[in-house]
Amino acid sequence: MATWRCWLLIGLGILALPHVAAAAFLDAVLAEAEGETITASEIGLARALALFELQPTSAPIQPSELETLVDGRILEREALRLQIQPSPEELQAAWRSAADRAGGETALAAWLARIGVSQEWVRRLVDGDLRRRQFIQLRFRAFALVGPAELQAALGPGPHADAEREAVEARLTRDAAEQALRAWLRDARSRAGVRPVTGALPAPCPIPLP
Repeated sequence: MATWRCWLLIGLGILALPHVAAAAFLDAVLAEAEGETITASEIGLARALALFELQPTSAPIQPSELETLVDGRILEREALRLQIQPSPEELQAAWRSAADRAGGETALAAWLARIGVSQEWVRRLVDGDLRRRQFIQLRFRAFALVGPAELQAALGPGPHADAEREAVEARLTRDAAEQALRAWLRDARSRAGVRPVTGALPAPCPIPLP
């Protein structure tokens, strides 16, 4: 049934999404993960507001961007499972930051009205991206430790200023956290049963930039 639904949506090229406020637009299912679909419109919105590590662009959607959003959704779901819940102040700050990237809250509201997308859907994406980032911080970055021997090996022989030691330690800590995150995601993807739609990418982005 899932495969049939994906190909029907791709064939028609139109998806009447419940979170579209005004008019339907061209959309396509690109993948399924943990029983949920990933659509071109989600990638377009995440791109436009620089969410889930995506960057604004009007170029066709690439496989690497789909993988990035799938990873983001997996991380968000794990955050929910662990009951990581940002405070109302953190959620509002994330919303203001996303709105600023669109030119401010007034410009964001006008853009969403123009493309027929509900603010509630976009808020869910913004909230999900915040939970993803908080999970990465709590699960990986907070536990990425660099030992004295590892730090000294990276610095090399000779005296080193405090600023240099701090910069190298920060780089090693960041690299260790990223390595642990990549390993976790490889395992999580296999458990999630990610199924890209064959031949769906590259695909046009149905969401114009603000």
